[in-house]
Amino acid sequence: MYAEKEGKFLRAIAAKYVELAEHAKKLKLFEFARIEYAKALEFEPNDREARKKLGYVRRSRSWV
Repeated sequence: MYAEKEGKFLRAIAAKYVELAEHAKKLKLFEFARIEYAKALEFEPNDREARKKLGYVRRSRSWV
């Protein structure tokens, strides 16, 4: 039960970093946005949005 709650919490943090990065992009703060996407991956390594924005592509079951 704890692990499930922890997972949800970490995904929520990652989502907020992605949200912050999107806002930064709108303000043309591209380097800041890249940093925030990377922070999102620290909390949720498989966050699709952050991975895509950083240029990763999905090959089979891994990101390259």
